[in-house]
Amino acid sequence: MKRIGLALLVIFIILIGWVAMQFHSLSEGQSGDVADEVARKMLESVNYKAFKKIKKISWTFRGKSHHEWNKKARTDRVRWGNNEVFLDFKSNDHEVVKGGGELTDEELIKQAIGHFYNDSFWLAAPFKVMDKGVERQAVEWEDGYALRLTYTSGGNTPGDSYLWILDENHRPVAWRLWTSNTSIKGIELGWTDWQPHKGAWFAPIHPGPGPISIDITNLRVE
Repeated sequence: MKRIGLALLVIFIILIGWVAMQFHSLSEGQSGDVADEVARKMLESVNYKAFKKIKKISWTFRGKSHHEWNKKARTDRVRWGNNEVFLDFKSNDHEVVKGGGELTDEELIKQAIGHFYNDSFWLAAPFKVMDKGVERQAVEWEDGYALRLTYTSGGNTPGDSYLWILDENHRPVAWRLWTSNTSIKGIELGWTDWQPHKGAWFAPIHPGPGPISIDITNLRVE
């Protein structure tokens, strides 16, 4: 029993140390022209001009929620579990196509909107660095700059902050998150396996520490 107790204690100490290593403080940087220039170079690296021309994107987020996003019409068909909801952000006339369980239509629509904001952000966040309501700071990082963003409006959780870590071509290799729905502040996840679709670049694989990975599959672009 003593050996088991000692082994459990060692495992607990290692786990606590591992968790502590994932925390990072939110660095301060320079706002204004310097930050905007870093953001523009980042947009060029993922070909934002091509992204704007894309009309439709479909994908699966973490193997759970499926999206058919019509960017031009501002609609999304979301499927998860036994549920299917058609979202129309232009008219706000959303429709529950199929519902499962005891949730009301209003609750299902709210969940679908939450899925859209979260899942589309993991898909297209690099294209949103110059959006309205985004505060930008250029943070000194190794031989260049990282880009710190705070979203003051929009989405489900305004006030969230992110630090984009960029390569020598200003393309993201990872980001750190300080968000209301992450318990480890400043946790770092990668942006990897970059692939071109209709000229725009997407990174579907987001590996984190240990077994964590937030991945996008079945990506199709029209």
